[in-house]
Amino acid sequence: MPHGPEAPIGIKNVLAFWVLGLCNNFAYVIMLSAAEDILSLEEGSTSDNSTGKEYSCLVTQNRPSSVHSDIDRLCPTGRYTSCFIHQSFIAVYHESSALWVSVVVASIGSGLGEVTYLSLTSHFSNRVVASWSSGTGAAGIFGAFAYAALTDSHMLSLSPRHTLICMLVIPVLFLLTYYCLLELPVSIHRVRLTSPSTYLVPITVDYRRLPVCENSSDEEDRPEIENETEPLRTPRPSFKEKVIENSIMRKSCLNFTLAMRGYIIEVSNYHLLLAPFHLMLVKSLRFLFYLHFQPLLKFMIPLSVVYFAEYFINQGLVQLLVFDCASGFNLGPSSQYRWYQVLYQIGVFISRSSSECISLPPIFLPLLAVLQMFNAGFFFVDALRRFIPHIAIIFGIVLYEGLLGGASYVNTFNVIHKTVSARDREFSMGFASMSDSFGIVAAGFLAIPVHNYICKTSVI
Repeated sequence: MPHGPEAPIGIKNVLAFWVLGLCNNFAYVIMLSAAEDILSLEEGSTSDNSTGKEYSCLVTQNRPSSVHSDIDRLCPTGRYTSCFIHQSFIAVYHESSALWVSVVVASIGSGLGEVTYLSLTSHFSNRVVASWSSGTGAAGIFGAFAYAALTDSHMLSLSPRHTLICMLVIPVLFLLTYYCLLELPVSIHRVRLTSPSTYLVPITVDYRRLPVCENSSDEEDRPEIENETEPLRTPRPSFKEKVIENSIMRKSCLNFTLAMRGYIIEVSNYHLLLAPFHLMLVKSLRFLFYLHFQPLLKFMIPLSVVYFAEYFINQGLVQLLVFDCASGFNLGPSSQYRWYQVLYQIGVFISRSSSECISLPPIFLPLLAVLQMFNAGFFFVDALRRFIPHIAIIFGIVLYEGLLGGASYVNTFNVIHKTVSARDREFSMGFASMSDSFGIVAAGFLAIPVHNYICKTSVI
């Protein structure tokens, strides 16, 4: 049986996904790097980060269900806008309310962009997953390093406000990359801003045109296409075909259920029968769990644990590890925190860019979570007892922490992209993207009481 058509994997698309990953995470990295400066305007330590990530988690939870079939071009436009608003608010306004708004906007944009573009990778070869992951890692290192270098008194010594104004070029780069550099395959509906009729995304998706990945189960089942270069021309589907196509039990045409407006339609030999609402809810949720969610839990849980541990470290513990000039390379407390972020992002960038050379099998993903939890325990004990004599040791462990986090991210989505069928790949990539948000939100809430507890009981 011949292989299905390959989506475009040229250098332009690889570069485009790298730049999109860079731009998508840049604003959020800047927010984390500038956390100490933002918090200097208002009392409180980690509530801004946890609040922002709550909105990010809310977006990533709701977005996959709405893009299960198609990707439109309105969400990228919203992502560029949110990036611009976030950096403008922090740069121009100094009131605490404006800073809170900017944090929320940055988190919403980050969550919206991640689920949109990870879902978009399902229409390309799995090489773009590595490219996207490397770009998000590059956002960390470039964003954290740029902010630290521009604001450090030993370097350019710019104010945080002027630093953020300089970085407003990122949303423009974001916009140009998506509309000018990325080559979209024919399986993606195209929206023309000047043509409102294209705003409605058609239901039917030609899954035969999605790329066949290595180790994929689609190769034997994919039908052959006579002309793979021409856009798909699909006849208008009948009502029965629409019901079958949109069924959550699409593999059975004789007996399946479909939730619609408070009741259930049971299709049995194409006869429609009404059923009570509670039966619809139970059957639909049960089948959705076993069909879509349960197979992803083995990937999502380890990734959530990894991100829980590393954000608990970065946003709840490392700012308490302040060294004096003799053991801290003559860095002040704020500079120490900024360079913690730089080293963490360097580790993330290295590991997220290494998937083309080193690809971990799925069995090692839980091990990464265990190692990251060990790091969290180590930092917690050190924050209480302060037994580490020099900041160089902390720098090394923070770098190692970033390596674990980046490896978990890129290998998780690589495995999902390669093993999930083409029909479910778009939904699976988008749905799995919320797993890191769950871990980050939990870490944000836990970091607040733990931070206060350490401040009261540490032996500093």
